[in-house]
Amino acid sequence: MISKFKKIFLIVCLSLLSISLYAQPNQLKKPSKLQIEYLEVVKKLESLQKIAQQDPQLKKEGEELKADMTKVMIKNDPSIENLIAERNKIERQFEEAEKQNDRNKMMQLQNTYRELTDQIVEHQNKVLMKSPFLERAKAINEKVLKKMEEIDPSTPQLIEKLENLKARLNDQN
Repeated sequence: MISKFKKIFLIVCLSLLSISLYAQPNQLKKPSKLQIEYLEVVKKLESLQKIAQQDPQLKKEGEELKADMTKVMIKNDPSIENLIAERNKIERQFEEAEKQNDRNKMMQLQNTYRELTDQIVEHQNKVLMKSPFLERAKAINEKVLKKMEEIDPSTPQLIEKLENLKARLNDQN
């Protein structure tokens, strides 16, 4: 059994995992029933998480944590500010490409956005693990999980099902 913090972290990373199920290089076969079931659980948990995070207090706490962490990240490495600014610029360009229905541009921007986000997340993780921010993040994650359970009491079972499906998928590889 993994801790609730790890469960929420797992949920946060679900979209990346679900993408990887479809984006395996040289994989031309369609997804297995197990992969489809996994993706359905991922989508359900993502939806619950999104709804839970709309809670005004949770939203405020999350934004404050993000702002405080960003300040420390920039203090530790001023180049982060440029990465964040570039990612924000990419977001605006993506919206414009979306309005124009320019799929190629959207794909290119999405890839660049993902690369920038990966770099930023790497810095966030360093700050998070070496600071008092970890306790704040854990507290917020606990509240998000509790809110998810309020929305859908089957949340703990969904998380357990996700863990089991992930283990079964890993066993297949």
